[in-house]
Amino acid sequence: MKTHLIIIALLLFGNVCLAQENWQDAIFLKNGSVVRGTIVEQVPNKSIKIQLSNGETYQFEMDKIEKMSKERVNSTEKTKQKNAKPLILDNPDYKRTKYHHMIRMGMSFTPGFMPKHSTGNSYISGDLEYYLANHLSIISSSFFWVNSSTPKAEEDLILQGGKGAVLKMNHQNYSGFRIHILKDKSFDPFIGFQPGFAISQTSDNYNDKDYATYDGTSPLKRHNTNVSFNPMASIDVGFNFYAVKYFHLFVNGRYVMSRHLGGATPYSLNEFMGSFGLGINANFWNKRKKKIRQ
Repeated sequence: MKTHLIIIALLLFGNVCLAQENWQDAIFLKNGSVVRGTIVEQVPNKSIKIQLSNGETYQFEMDKIEKMSKERVNSTEKTKQKNAKPLILDNPDYKRTKYHHMIRMGMSFTPGFMPKHSTGNSYISGDLEYYLANHLSIISSSFFWVNSSTPKAEEDLILQGGKGAVLKMNHQNYSGFRIHILKDKSFDPFIGFQPGFAISQTSDNYNDKDYATYDGTSPLKRHNTNVSFNPMASIDVGFNFYAVKYFHLFVNGRYVMSRHLGGATPYSLNEFMGSFGLGINANFWNKRKKKIRQ
């Protein structure tokens, strides 16, 4: 009987040692950090203290913790954890996603289409964006007009005597904000609003003597109108996809609302635009990390 008790005690002791060797506690913080080790003290609804394999001990308030779990760990991983450098965590007093305080830049070729004039435009575009918070960023976007393509039938109608205008220039610049729908995901969909201005010019057909009373028979001439600054507003939707540390893919569509104010012939600048390409990004939050001690 005494021998049986000794065997049972040895088996229980072995199981406990095996469990301690193959399992560890994991604490997932709300700021995105994960701490792994052995929980050595727990105050209900208040705090938890965890000891790492290298002997360091950390204490966290319960309201900073997202969840806790048990994880299996092999001997190789445990040795790596034991020899690891002192744990560096993001400041737990500030909840953020990994994109918070990030700057991103992108440049692309951007086609546009003006449905009222059946005119296609080509732009070279660039944007600079800064993430203020989990779901909010500010952005500035610029579009350098390259050329326009008006269907020949409409251009012939204008040249043959109908009143009208042809776009000669349409550079645009916007500043505004974007709302980012998801939190801490590689796939980053957004919707934004950006007011701005356009530097535009058109070429008008009109009669030099009296444009208002043009009878359709007098010779018409084409004249470039004055270059004008026109207020604009735009709504854009799209997504960024962060696949690697410093680069991302971006796709977005934009609808622009404005009107050229410098010519005799009213000219709508309302336009659908689309951009896609490869951008670069950098997160400066990493330079503001702080070491958490017991």
